[in-house]
Amino acid sequence: MNYKKHLALGMMLFLLYLVYLGHPTPEQTILGFFVCFTGSLFPDIDTKKSRIHQTVMLFTGTFLFVGMFLALYPSIGFIYSMFISAVISLSTVLLLVYILPEHRKGLHTIRASFVFSVFIWFCTYLTFYNMEVSTSFAILAFMNYFGHLALDGSLKL
Repeated sequence: MNYKKHLALGMMLFLLYLVYLGHPTPEQTILGFFVCFTGSLFPDIDTKKSRIHQTVMLFTGTFLFVGMFLALYPSIGFIYSMFISAVISLSTVLLLVYILPEHRKGLHTIRASFVFSVFIWFCTYLTFYNMEVSTSFAILAFMNYFGHLALDGSLKL
C-alpha cells in the first residue's frame, strides 16, 4: 500500500476527530493532526524505501522538538519545555536509527499499535494533565495505526 492511501485514512480519521471534539483548542487540533499523520504512516518507518522513513530521518528531531515545545511551554515554562522536548526528540531519533526492526516484523503488529497509543497517551497527559483528552488522543493514535495495518492486510499480534 502506498503512503497516499495511508495518509488519506489518517486525514479522514482526523476530520472525524475534529467533529467528535466539536470546538477543539488550537493545541488539540495541532496535536490531533500530528497524531493522525504519525499514526497512519509510522508502521512503515522500518523500511528505507518508504516516504516516512526518508522524511523522518530528516525532520523528526526538528518537528518533534518544536511540537513538544509549543505544547509544553504554556504549562511548564521555557527551560523545562526545552529540556523535555530535546530529550524526547533525541530519544526518538536514536530509537529510529539504532533499534528499527525488519520491515513488517515488530512494527506491523497490533501489539505495536497498543504501544504507540500508550506512548501518545503518556505524552499528551504530560501536556494537558487531563485523562479524557489524553485518552481521546490515545484512541485516535490506535485507530490510525490499526487502520494502517488493516489497509496493509497485516493484522497479526
